[in-house]
Amino acid sequence: MAIASGHLTNPSIRSQKLISLFRDADSHYIMQDEFLAIARTCKDDERLYNDATGRVRTELCRPIFERILGSRIPFKNFWYFQNLDAWRVFCAQADFYLGDRFHGGIVAMQAGIPSIFIWNDQRARELTDFFALPNISVADIGDAKAHDLVDSLLTKQAFTEFRDTYRQRLDVFVRTLGEHGIRLDIDSQYYTSKREDMRQIVYKTYRKFFRGFN
Repeated sequence: MAIASGHLTNPSIRSQKLISLFRDADSHYIMQDEFLAIARTCKDDERLYNDATGRVRTELCRPIFERILGSRIPFKNFWYFQNLDAWRVFCAQADFYLGDRFHGGIVAMQAGIPSIFIWNDQRARELTDFFALPNISVADIGDAKAHDLVDSLLTKQAFTEFRDTYRQRLDVFVRTLGEHGIRLDIDSQYYTSKREDMRQIVYKTYRKFFRGFN
């Protein structure tokens, strides 16, 4: 299962490329500020959103997106999270993240999910290059599909480069803090070596709430 996020309320090449990438993929879409626009269009329909699960009613929001973009939307379900922990828990069950929302990719990575970042401006490019995060520009996507980018960008070499780069950046950060008398204290509670256990727990939980959830 793939997770995506982007700018579906903006009819542009960015949104069209994202849609094209996921035409044949089992994917879910996590909204960010688009949810506010959808809610206004639905005139605050109480059926739109379940704040306990984060699920947005697909039958209500999909037609709006398709009307805006003039194209069929491939995503299976739509989500919006007001709580960061809930967002991470949902991401933990995915196989990968692919989208042009930088924070969406970071949250997925915090849940242990590999991420591919799509960028369309220099800011996003610099952020991803600085940490050696797997990335691609909108202009370079071409006719590729999601699985093509996974095969070409989520390689063993890419993971190794990211880990090595992150360690180097962190070392510089810690050293700089130390030079100014500040000690970085990272509690061990934020680490887990049981990602598979978490994935199983999340999967069972969502299956309990949503019978059609895969």
